[in-house]
Amino acid sequence: MTKKRLPGNPPLPPVNKGKERGKGAVDYLKLIIESLNDPVLMMTADLKIKNANKSFYQTFKLTRTATEGLSLYELSDGQWDIPELYRKLKLLQTKNTRFNGLEITRHFSAAGRKTLLMNGFKFIPESREKDPMIILVIRDITLRKEMEEKLMENEERFRLLVQNSSDIITVFAEDGTVLYESPAIEPVLGYKPDERIGRNIKLDMIVHPDDREHKLDLLQTAVANPDENVYGEFRLRHKNGKYRTIDAIFRSFLNNDKINGIIANYRDITERKILEKQKDDFIGVASHELKTPVTSIKAYSQ
Repeated sequence: MTKKRLPGNPPLPPVNKGKERGKGAVDYLKLIIESLNDPVLMMTADLKIKNANKSFYQTFKLTRTATEGLSLYELSDGQWDIPELYRKLKLLQTKNTRFNGLEITRHFSAAGRKTLLMNGFKFIPESREKDPMIILVIRDITLRKEMEEKLMENEERFRLLVQNSSDIITVFAEDGTVLYESPAIEPVLGYKPDERIGRNIKLDMIVHPDDREHKLDLLQTAVANPDENVYGEFRLRHKNGKYRTIDAIFRSFLNNDKINGIIANYRDITERKILEKQKDDFIGVASHELKTPVTSIKAYSQ
């Protein structure tokens, strides 16, 4: 049945349902983009900026009037004319090849040095009357990268410290297996680090037989008392067959994901022990010699 138009009401214009759906999809996309915490740019197929979300303006310290309508490569006096980004966007324009995880470090006059992670894709509305748009989603990872760089610097500093230390640094697994041996072991005990890695403290033939139980006890005490220094002294056999006296500190880092072991610091105190013995022997002899004349005088006077 044909619906009759009421008298006095003008005829309704024909509805282009495809156009309405296309407009609705674009508006919905804008709402989603505006709600994102990451900066986002919406551009035409030829990279003219249609709009950007609030996060973009805040991150790069720009305004709408200084952004919308410009080509991406004109933005901020050409500071977005980045060769790596240009190549990716060209492929997106011509071959619809989306990209993810493009990392770029750039200095922006208003926002300073930024490290950015970029994803790009093409949005094609259902309505053919609407042109496709290129969406650029940007994640600011500047702080994370700075923290990673500082961590790497600290790790490099620690590595240099360990490798150039005159003390031996050993890392044991919980069962006593050597996981790491610093280069200092060679000048102190004559072994190359590779000769020691993989050895187990329970079967370690370089520990003096009389000190084996003591060294094992130090390791077990460190395991039982994490984050506490455990001190001890024992003898290790040099590659030449002679024993060296070692002053050791054990500390458990089994709860540390990066180390996951027990660190032992060994200091060779052989010469110090020899000097201490010589001093004790000298004091003993001197004391005896001083007593001898007094004893003789007493005997003579009697």
